[in-house]
Amino acid sequence: MSEGSLLKQLPRLISPRKLAYGEVVIEGPIESTVMSRLAEAVDSIGVVSARLAFSIREDGKMIVSGKVSAKLVYQCQRCLQSIPEDAVEFSVSVGIVRNEDEAKLLSGALDPWIVDEDEVDVYTLIEDELLLSLPVVSYHESECVDASLMSSGDELLEPETEEDNPFSVLSALKNNKSKH
Repeated sequence: MSEGSLLKQLPRLISPRKLAYGEVVIEGPIESTVMSRLAEAVDSIGVVSARLAFSIREDGKMIVSGKVSAKLVYQCQRCLQSIPEDAVEFSVSVGIVRNEDEAKLLSGALDPWIVDEDEVDVYTLIEDELLLSLPVVSYHESECVDASLMSSGDELLEPETEEDNPFSVLSALKNNKSKH
């Protein structure tokens, strides 16, 4: 694949088919404030950037390949505190299709990106890919739950002594009856 023009900023609205015909590479930072769905799934979003290469394969399929990286802060699902910033990086490999029927014709190595208009919001694609890359469960690497801080229902109970047992009175009454 030959690289066409290289853009400095990642534009939000693009024409993916035109970019594929021109074999254009776009890269740059992404405004994290526009990623509201991702913001709901994590504690905070740091720097997000992407490098996407648009091309046409020998079989005529238009594809987008590249890398996305982001710095995200997750919430620990054990202690509900923030986990220090984690750098996420993954590859993107999607086929540009017009509808579901075309999507079924893609090879298994490509995810479909249904583009039924001339111009689309590429930030939505990147946000979707980031959401798919999030861990199913996030928690601190080291033990973060102190037994003394466990919520009710999870409390550690100390063994009851004979004098703490509310039934010890009944036991004493029973013993007195058997003596008579």
